[in-house]
Amino acid sequence: MKPQWWVLSVAIAAAVAMPAQARMQYAPFAMVEHFGDRPVVQARIDTTPIALQVHSGASGTIEITPEAADALGYRERTSSGRYGIDRSGHLAAAGASRTSLRRLSVGPSVVTEVPAFVHALPGAKVELPGAGEAGMLGVGWLRKTRAIVDFDGKRIGFPDEAGDNAAERARLVAAGYAALRMVWDEKEACYLIDASLDGHPARLIVNTVSKGYLDLPSARAAKLKFGRRTGTAGGPGGASVPVHKPLKPVSVRIGGVDYGRIQPPAWDTGAYLSAASAKGGGPIQGALGATFWIAQKASIDFGDGWLLLAPPPRSGR
Repeated sequence: MKPQWWVLSVAIAAAVAMPAQARMQYAPFAMVEHFGDRPVVQARIDTTPIALQVHSGASGTIEITPEAADALGYRERTSSGRYGIDRSGHLAAAGASRTSLRRLSVGPSVVTEVPAFVHALPGAKVELPGAGEAGMLGVGWLRKTRAIVDFDGKRIGFPDEAGDNAAERARLVAAGYAALRMVWDEKEACYLIDASLDGHPARLIVNTVSKGYLDLPSARAAKLKFGRRTGTAGGPGGASVPVHKPLKPVSVRIGGVDYGRIQPPAWDTGAYLSAASAKGGGPIQGALGATFWIAQKASIDFGDGWLLLAPPPRSGR
C-alpha cells in the first residue's frame, strides 16, 4: 500500500470511529434555590419575557400562575376544578383553569398553540417582564421540543434535526458516560429509572428539580429506617403530610454502578397527591432530583428517553 493511501485509510478509519457531531442549539439556565435546587430559564410567552422552572415532574406542557396569565392577557380561561395552593396545605381560592398560549419560546425553541394549566404556585413571583419565576415548563414541553437538560453545562440543548439526540448521546458515551434507558409511564406522565437503594429495588421518577424524595410507605416496607418528623409537605390538592428523613444516607446504584449516597426527605406520596398510599411489596418509589443530577454531571435526553451519567469518581484506595 502506498504511503499516501495508508494515511488516507487511517484518516477514514478515525472518522468512522468518531461519533457523529450533534447539531444542537442551547439555552442557558440558572440554578435557583426554591424548595430545593431548580433550573430556571428565561422564556417568552408571545413577546413578553418570563422566568420559568424546568420541572419534569410537572406532567403538562406549561403551568403558570393566574396572576401571570392575567398580566399576559390570557384572562378568558376554562375552569378546571380545585387545584393549586398559595401556601402549604391551603388550596388557593382561584382554583385551576386552562387556556392556550399563542407562542412560547425558549432560546431557539418555539412552540405555538400551547396548552397551559393555570393555578397558584406557593412562593412564585409574578413580576413581569422577566423579573420573577411565574410558572414551570413540564415534561410535555421537554418531550415536544426533544430537549436535553445538561446539568453540568447548565444548559438545555435543542436538536436541529432527527438524529441529533443520538449523536449527542454517542458523544457522551465516547467520553465515558453511562447511557441508561428511561421508562415512560403513560398513566403518570413521567420518566422513570430503575435503581436500587441500599440494595433494595427502586423505581424512581427522573425529576429535574429539588433534592428528590422517597415514598415513605414503600421505603418502610423495604426496611429503610427513618427518624422523627422533620416538617410537612404541602400537596397541590391541599393535602399536608408529615416529612421524615432517613436515619442515614442510602446508597444509590443505577445500571450496576454505584453513584454515592443520598439522604432525601420522605413522605407518603399518595397522600401528598390526595390519592391512595403505595402498597408494600413493590419497589421503593420516589424521585431523584436536580441535586443528584448536578453531582453526577447528568444529561437527561427527553427526546429519545435516555439518562446519561458521568463516571463516578474513583475512590482514593
